[in-house]
Amino acid sequence: MKKCKAENNINYAENEAVFMETQSNNSVKNYLVNKNDNSNIAKNTTRKVVLIGMLSATLTAGKLALSFIPNVEIITILIMVYSTVFERKIAVFSSLVFCTIEVLLYGFNSWVILYFIHWNALALLSGTLLKKPRIIVAVLLSVIMTFAFGVLDSIIYTVMAAAGGVPNYQLLNLLIAYYLRGGWFYLVHIVSNACVVGALYIPLVLALQKVRPK
Repeated sequence: MKKCKAENNINYAENEAVFMETQSNNSVKNYLVNKNDNSNIAKNTTRKVVLIGMLSATLTAGKLALSFIPNVEIITILIMVYSTVFERKIAVFSSLVFCTIEVLLYGFNSWVILYFIHWNALALLSGTLLKKPRIIVAVLLSVIMTFAFGVLDSIIYTVMAAAGGVPNYQLLNLLIAYYLRGGWFYLVHIVSNACVVGALYIPLVLALQKVRPK
């Protein structure tokens, strides 16, 4: 009896040791897996932050490069290309940073509202409609959104005029007058964006896809 009890105690101790060793190994494995996951998440987040910084810098530089030509810009095509090549949220955050940099450079005015609404709406729509590069959709979207840019600009000025005391019955006429006043510039804006997107959208998408970080 004593011998059997001793053997049972030895077996129990051995089983307990094996169990503890297994638990310890599993804990180490889980720790290493979690550590690797956290490291990968941190690296991925860092890459995205750097990428957003680079893309927003190109938006700012692109605007400055063509600022001497009235109503001709490459912000539209860049945001559309970024929305196609990268994640939609990357394009949206890049647009937000770009708008914020513009405020820091030029101060606050009515155009700030226009920028934050228009460029971020463009990024959202492009990220939804242009997940795959489609030239016809891209050109149509650029024309519609560029037209909307002028309309939104006029609406903002009209709202500000209303806040300044202009009677309600005059607001519609004022809105039309605001848009017609910039009609030539809006037309140039629409035509130039249609041409730029039609000519460069696909080449830029293909070029960025080749150098896109994996």
